Amino acid sequence: MTRDGKRLYSASNLPGGLGSFDIYYSDRTAAGWGSPVNLGAKINTTGGDGDVVVVPDGRTLIFPSKRVDTLGESDLYNSRFENNFWLERPISARDSIQLATTVVRGSVMTERRST
Repeated sequence: MTRDGKRLYSASNLPGGLGSFDIYYSDRTAAGWGSPVNLGAKINTTGGDGDVVVVPDGRTLIFPSKRVDTLGESDLYNSRFENNFWLERPISARDSIQLATTVVRGSVMTERRST
């Protein structure tokens, strides 16, 4: 959720998504929460995206994704909302040292695997 409490980001496997899970947002209005809106192909992929964290600036998302260019099963990516648009391509954590300093106040995400 953004710091002002007006927008909630979440991951879901709602029908009509691009992948196994997509990132959505809902805006809070006087009547309550609006319907989820898919962030679209600039953010979501056919590989699956989710567990989104909103950085305190309210304009930066950090999320794991199973994109074609990942180094492992999934990598962390970030994207910024600027001038009413999401950046054309989310940036992989391996491409951005800035992401490491941004995550300090965010969340740590882990995946448990059975052996």
